[in-house]
Parts: sequence; structure tokens; C-alpha cells
Amino acid sequence: MPRQFLTDFAERCKEVEEYLCLIRFYDDIATNKKTKLKAIDHYGNEIDYTPSNQTQQILRSSFYVIVYNLIEATANSIITSVLDQINDEKVPLVELKDRIVILYVRNKLLNKNDKNRINYITEVMKDVKKKRHVKIDGFRLNISGNVDYDFITEILKNIGCVGRIPIDSNSTLKDIFLKIKTNRNELAHGNKLFSTNGSVLILKDLECEYLEVKAFFKQVLENLESFLDTRRYIDKPKT
Repeated sequence: MPRQFLTDFAERCKEVEEYLCLIRFYDDIATNKKTKLKAIDHYGNEIDYTPSNQTQQILRSSFYVIVYNLIEATANSIITSVLDQINDEKVPLVELKDRIVILYVRNKLLNKNDKNRINYITEVMKDVKKKRHVKIDGFRLNISGNVDYDFITEILKNIGCVGRIPIDSNSTLKDIFLKIKTNRNELAHGNKLFSTNGSVLILKDLECEYLEVKAFFKQVLENLESFLDTRRYIDKPKT
């Protein structure tokens, strides 16, 4: 049975690809012909809609909102899948890789004053000494609206889940992720009109960008599956 993060990723990709089919359909309509699209509503009545150039532009712009949702959700699932497995297995703190412990402690010390920091570090030392499991509830990473190529690769490096990435030039992939994040944020925050933004977008470019993102995450999630299967978050006994 596939892991949940693989299933979730596949479902989100289906959503993006279904939306791309819709964009292709509308992009092929000669809007200058003023042809009406006809359908039947739930009551059996005939209804129609006349697509416009503005419709096409709005649909193209909205692509970035949907693809960014795929990116952010996948970044979040990378983190939660590692935390869930560690917590489910109740791995003692002393057995975890140092990088995982550092993320855990850094999260817990955030916004604590000096006295509370000392008290907390003392408790961590006791947990280590007694080989206790502690629930890791997060790494306090600000994901919302911030996910790009560097953000994701930094997460992977911090967790220790690294591997081959199927791209000839990382600068190309960086540019794609940055473009998606920037467009999404400008649209979501109302800095740009969807129609204005969509007027300069080319459907073929959108399709190519999505395929690059999909290929990148496919490899990342395969690396993650191997990372979890081989329990590489566990520190090897020193000989």
C-alpha cells in the first residue's frame, strides 16, 4: 500500500492536470466569434455562456494558485510524514540524528526567555539521559506563502533526506518555483488582477513549468520513502 504522502501527491497532480485540460479547452476557443457554449442545468433548462478573452486570462492566472497549493501541501507533507513516523515509533530522543534533535530543540526554545530556556534544556538533558521519547510537534517552519526551491531543499537538508534531483540545471528549477510563488502571492494578496496577469502568460509555458515541478517532487518523494523505510532519522551506534 503506498504511503499517504504519495497518494496525496498523486491526487493533487490529478487536480492540476484536470485544470490544465479546462484551460486548453478555453484557450482554443476563438472568442472573437462570440460563440455560445450550451448546456443543460439541473432542472432541464438550456443555459449558455459566451467565453471571452478575459475568461481565458483569468483561467491562466489561476493556474499558479492551484500549482502553488500542490507545492505548499507537498512541502508540508514531507515534514509531517517524518514527524508522524518518529512519534508513532516513539523513538527516544537520544537515538535520533543530531539534526532532528536540533530542529526539535530550536523549535521549543523559540520565544522563550533565558530562564525558561535553561529549564527546558535541563529537561531535554534528562530526556536524553533516561532515553525517553518526546513528542515532536513541529519544526516551526513558516510555510505559508514562502515555499520555493530553496525552502524545500533546505527542509530536506535539515531533515537529512537528500538524493538525486532529475533536472539538468537547478537554476532553471529555481526560476520556475520562484515564478509560481511570486505569481501566487501577488494574486492572493490582490497586488495584480487575474486578467492582467493572465494576459502575458502562455499556456505551453504553464504546462512545461508544471511538468518540471512534478518531476522534481516525484524524485523528492521517492527519496523520502526510502528515507523513512530505512529509518535514516535514527543515529547509528558509534563503534
